[in-house]
Amino acid sequence: MKKLLILCSFFLLTQFAFAQKDGKSNEEKATHKTEHLTKELNLTAEQQTKVKAIILDKLGKMDVIRAKYASASDKSGMHKEVKVVRDQEDAELKRILTPAQITKYEEAKEEKKKENKGKKGNNK
Repeated sequence: MKKLLILCSFFLLTQFAFAQKDGKSNEEKATHKTEHLTKELNLTAEQQTKVKAIILDKLGKMDVIRAKYASASDKSGMHKEVKVVRDQEDAELKRILTPAQITKYEEAKEEKKKENKGKKGNNK
């Protein structure tokens, strides 16, 4: 029984470490991304508050998804769920951004996609 308890504790600790692999809390991640978007899009103070709440919500949902699929060998369901959460975040952000900010946001997302494709292509 004692071994089982130790094993379960170890499993939970490794799962927590996996979720926090970069050492930052969701609050820190949300603050960092909000600061980045503020610089990129010139967000107002009111927009910053709303953006941070949206990001925190997304990060919480992502943690749940990662935990759900942590031991799954087939991650295809995870990818679908992640896409839904990201699409929801996008829709919520666009509701609070101005048309000019939405344009900049979309351009930045496309640029990031190109950068990521280049990185993936170089790794092969």
